[in-house]
Amino acid sequence: MKYDTNRIGTLAFAKLSFAAAVAFCSCSALAVDVAAAEQTARQNECFKCHETGSLKEGPSFKYVAWKYKADTGAAARIKYHLTSGEPAKGTDGKTAPHKIVKVENDAELINLIEWVLSR
Repeated sequence: MKYDTNRIGTLAFAKLSFAAAVAFCSCSALAVDVAAAEQTARQNECFKCHETGSLKEGPSFKYVAWKYKADTGAAARIKYHLTSGEPAKGTDGKTAPHKIVKVENDAELINLIEWVLSR
């Protein structure tokens, strides 16, 4: 019986890649400091326009997490959005400059982003 070794290798690699991705996601989800992220969000007045599960002027954090669920570049996109001041489109369709998030260090910003993506 002849086996397609290329296909077997590809399948093994796919399984290994999936396992690594699951492990990475699980570790990053566990690493989120919820209290610190919520404090950062409060200090930067994120809750003025966003809520965890419902719409306000901006999309809910739950919607943002859903929107970027399969996007491997989500954290980088959100980081740019939070630090650039680029215009943001509100739920009413109007655009306004997004407030630049002020944090002590990158770790605090990354924690906030991971918290948003974990909603």
